[in-house]
Amino acid sequence: MSLIRGLTYSIAATFTAAVGICVVLAGAGPLSGSAVAAFFSDTLGRAILLACGAFLVLVGVHFIRMVSSMAAEGKHFVSRGDRGDIELTPRAVREFIEGILRIDIGLERFRIELEHTDDGIGVTIRTRLSGEAHVTEIGDRIQHVVSQLVPERTGIAVEYTRVVVGSIRSESTTSSSESGDPTPI
Repeated sequence: MSLIRGLTYSIAATFTAAVGICVVLAGAGPLSGSAVAAFFSDTLGRAILLACGAFLVLVGVHFIRMVSSMAAEGKHFVSRGDRGDIELTPRAVREFIEGILRIDIGLERFRIELEHTDDGIGVTIRTRLSGEAHVTEIGDRIQHVVSQLVPERTGIAVEYTRVVVGSIRSESTTSSSESGDPTPI
């Protein structure tokens, strides 16, 4: 889990727990309805109420995105075989592409996103490279190998392969970083 995702989940969990505690206290009696109403009637209370409402809307949007992502994750990619359909789960396709990226390209850190298209599959690969890497050369190689091997070995047509390089780090930056994670290529 990434640091940002972990931090976001921690904040959301803390906020949700705090709202839950306030609701329980209001329901049990120690927090009276008139005291709560008086607090939210002044300017600071309204600002806090608006901020909480905005945060809850963002949390709701996040969960809607998670549900839609899970629904899309359930859709299989279909290859037409001689005797019927051959279905591959998104996980299987992702694992296959991971192997290609690690073995054939030499990437170590990346994220693969798959999209159902009219004619097959769309692949987005997000990665970071070292400062010595030739970005266009590596990007072209990724696109070529993924676009060639996925249809060849799975029967699923690759409509596009998008490569997104999130950062390019020099070796001196990575060797002095706290995480110690080596950057690929």
